[in-house]
Formats: sequence, C-alpha cells, structure tokens
Amino acid sequence: SRLNRSGTASTTLEVGRAALFDAEERVVAWLVRSLAIELTPVERESLVARPTQDAVAREAFLQARGHLMRPSSVQELDAARTSFERAIASDPSYATAHVGLGMVARAAYLRDRTPAIAAEGMRACERAVKLEPASSPAHTCLGMISFAAGDLQQAVSEFSRAVQQDPTNDDAIVWLGRTQENLHLPADAERTYAAAIEARPYYFNARLWAANFYRRQTRYDDAANALREAVALVPGHAPLHAALAAPLMLTGHYEESLAASQVAIEAMPTVEAFVLRGLTLFRMRRFDQAAAAFEQGRALGKPDATLLTNLARAYYWIGSIDSRSKALALYREAALKFEELAAQTNVRLPKADIRIALADVYAKLDRAADAKAQLQQ
Repeated sequence: SRLNRSGTASTTLEVGRAALFDAEERVVAWLVRSLAIELTPVERESLVARPTQDAVAREAFLQARGHLMRPSSVQELDAARTSFERAIASDPSYATAHVGLGMVARAAYLRDRTPAIAAEGMRACERAVKLEPASSPAHTCLGMISFAAGDLQQAVSEFSRAVQQDPTNDDAIVWLGRTQENLHLPADAERTYAAAIEARPYYFNARLWAANFYRRQTRYDDAANALREAVALVPGHAPLHAALAAPLMLTGHYEESLAASQVAIEAMPTVEAFVLRGLTLFRMRRFDQAAAAFEQGRALGKPDATLLTNLARAYYWIGSIDSRSKALALYREAALKFEELAAQTNVRLPKADIRIALADVYAKLDRAADAKAQLQQ
C-alpha cells in the first residue's frame, strides 16, 4: 500500500496469469466488505460465477474491454475486436466475449451505418444468448444493436428481457426507457424509471435517469425535484449540482440555479458548470457576468460552437462597440464549427438542430440568404 499523487491510498497486487481469477475475486470481496455494499441475489451470484475458466481468454477479454472504453478511435475498436476474437478462440463458449464482439460491431455500425456490420453484431449477440439464454448483457447487446438499426419494437423486447433477468442492469434500464420514449410511449418510460428507483432507492443514478426523462418531456419542475433527491443522496457529487442548475434555470429559479452551479464549480470546475452559470446570468440580464462565466468555461478547453454562440450573444447584449466587435468575431468562429458539424455523418446533435443553430449564426452575421437555405434544408 502507498499514497498516490492525489493523497489517497492505493494498493498494488501482482499475480501470475494462473492466479488471475483468485485475484479478481479477492479484490471484489475486499471492496464489498470495505464499502459495506448490500448485494442483490443476482449481483451476489455474478460475483462468484466465472464466465470462463480459461485464463488466456480472460486476459484477452480484459484487454478488449480496455480498448472498448475508447470507441471513438478506429484503432481502439480494431484492437478491441482482435482481443475479443482471441478470447473466443481460446474459449468458444465465453458468452461475455461474444457480447463484447457484438458491442464492437455496434460501435463500428454507428460510424458508417453499413448493414453488414450490424448483422455481424447481431450474430455475435445471438451466439451469446444461445450460450447463456438468461444472460442480461447478451439481451442488452441485442437490444442496443436493434435500436441502432431502427428496429425499436425488437429493442424494447430485448431490453425488457434484460431488465427482467437483472433489475440492476443500468444499460438495459436506460436504453429501455429511451426506446419507449422514441416509440412515443412516455408513460411506459416513466414506469421504467420509477421501477428503477423503487428497486434501488439509494442509487442516485436512477433519479438522474428520471430527471433526464422529465427534461426531455419539458417537465422541468419534475426534473428539478428528481435531481434534488439525487443531490440529497450524494451531496458531494459535483456533476449532479451542475445538472440541477439546468431545470432550475428553465423554471425561473435563478438564484437557486446559480447556487447549484457554484457548488459544482467549487467542487469540480467544468465547461458545463460554467456554461450553465452563464446561461442563468444571461437570463437575469447580467450580461457582463454571463460573458465572464462563458469565458471561464472557454478557458478550460477547446470551446464548441454552442459555447461560442452563447459567449457572442452575451457580448452583443453588453452593447459597447468593443463587445459588439467581439461578438461578430465569435459568431464567425461559431459558424465555421457549425459548418463542420453539418458536414459530418456521425454527430451527437440531430442534423436539424445543427442547421437551425447555423441559420441563427448566419442571421447574426447578416447572411440572410445562407440562413434561409439552412432553414429550408
């Protein structure tokens, strides 16, 4: 044991490949005891179950999972696929490795939407289900690929099975709710999130999922209440305070929103926290302070087009010759970034939202014809 650079204690355990499973089980058992975690029967069973007895397969699987945590890189995806395939070659009955291979295919499909890749992912997940019919991750895998391919009914069916088999499967719960929303079944989605809260009343993430659902339904008071409950469970969780600031701002509780964003900033300064603070100050017509908050967020890293637009708007409404000049320069910079987003095939925002934002920026730059063309598209 030793103190690491952050001042907290850490322990290093070195074992040979043959002792890999025993080491994993010892570490997990120690964590459960140390944190006094109450386990569900499914969780307790999963801790003692060994998905494979093959140490080579297990090592390759763990390497693959490490690569899969960075799916934005094509090289990482290729490395993950190679490692999962190596695990399967060593132990063909390793169901969880087949699930991993399916998730690699899903990530690749989301990049270029090639149907053959989606079909490859489905086969891998179906193989996992055949090996372990009661596997919650395997059905989640099928659901996520079905969702990506647009088969929402099949996705609901698979996610529902996954939740029935393991009510603590976070991915299955979240994706079931989102799929129900996409099918325009908000009452079903609300029941999904409510069941997750009931199953684990002290798990803050369940309330965060509900809050995000309420926000998407524009039920901002309900979102704020869910986040207040989440914050009460983990008062030191900075991102939750930042998340709480948003619905408070949207419902006009400006002072409470500022207080929430300030707590988040003091605990963990992030771009999101500064942006939410700036948006709240802008709504309060405190434009100088709003610009300062946006500038602090901008200084933390590479600013995106939305942050630049918000900063430009704040400078514009300050109203001085200098601030108006800054606003125009920022709008030009934002336009370039929105144009890049509009040209991409795989972006987080819907294309319509990007074009609306780009049209707004063009209008600010007196490019009326360009703005109208974006709105038409």
